[in-house]
Amino acid sequence: CLSDWSSDVCSSDLGDGKIKVGISGNPTADQISFRHERAQEPWPIGFEAPKIASALPEVKRLILAGKYKEALAFSMAAAAKDGFPGGMMNHDPSNAIVMGIGIPADGAIRNYLRTVDFESGEVKVLWEDSRGAWVRNAFVSRPDNLVVQLLTPPQGKLLNTTITVSGGGRAGGGAASGSDTDFTPQRLIVMHRYTAPNTGNKGWAGVIRVVLDGGSAAIVDGALVIKDARSVKLLSRIEWYADFQRSKVDSLVTSLNNITADYPALLAKARKAQSEVFDRASLDFAASKEERAMSTEELMADQRTRIGFNLTLLSRIFDTSRYWQMFDSGDFPPILGHLNINVNLQVAGGNEANLPEAMDSFYHWIEGIID
Repeated sequence: CLSDWSSDVCSSDLGDGKIKVGISGNPTADQISFRHERAQEPWPIGFEAPKIASALPEVKRLILAGKYKEALAFSMAAAAKDGFPGGMMNHDPSNAIVMGIGIPADGAIRNYLRTVDFESGEVKVLWEDSRGAWVRNAFVSRPDNLVVQLLTPPQGKLLNTTITVSGGGRAGGGAASGSDTDFTPQRLIVMHRYTAPNTGNKGWAGVIRVVLDGGSAAIVDGALVIKDARSVKLLSRIEWYADFQRSKVDSLVTSLNNITADYPALLAKARKAQSEVFDRASLDFAASKEERAMSTEELMADQRTRIGFNLTLLSRIFDTSRYWQMFDSGDFPPILGHLNINVNLQVAGGNEANLPEAMDSFYHWIEGIID
């Protein structure tokens, strides 16, 4: 992807089903959102739909008369009369952690590029400025249930960066209530207990282990300030607890400390697990080598000039769709893809493109509702 970091054309999302990560890709002020499939703010009302069948004849009459706003207002008034509070949105994913990665600007940004390797889930953000060529790497390991980030400066330079971490909340914005932090230069912890009534002692915690190659790290005004490092690795996990206890968070810290922080080895392990699933199906139209090398934007621009289909773009969409269904299916199916929109359309890819793991999530969710 050649678009700048303000573009929504390219996907910079990654995950292992349980943990999902979104990367904005801004070179000097990157923002990374961490989500866990169970770390949702409790739904504030019951799941029973309001009983408004008696209002349908009047709604139908208003629609046939072209009074669409009046029909909507009448139906909402009937729902409110039956106890529905109104103003409810879809149950969007909540950010468990929001991370900011800042570096001082030095000259214009050139040769910006974002890539996603579907066989490993690794995202790379590459750019150049007056200091040289930069690359920022990240992936989520399915076998290790682990987010791995690698921050490196241009060759021959040292890395100076400021990393901020906060509790998230709904993906649309707003901090989560009940969040607390505990930071040292070696690890950053975000903890959250649900504060809504009838949620018991449920909560979650996210831990980010900091591994420096040279340089120094310190907590300054609530941020992690790293100076003169050759590289920085960040290893992160998020866990949800039905009974939140600080001792469980400490165990999570220990589990991260026990991991060997070898980026190539962790990536190879993640690639083996993911490629075995991803490579089960492919769609190949025997396109030219030149067309296969085109970026997403170039393929889309080419499609706009055609009468028929750009077949390379179709194969890219096929791969992207399978990748999305893989990284967003964990113990539960994707909220945005399976629960809030057309279910038949979204699950078709799992059946027809050989993703039984994703379909198992969907089947278990449906069977749980029936039970």
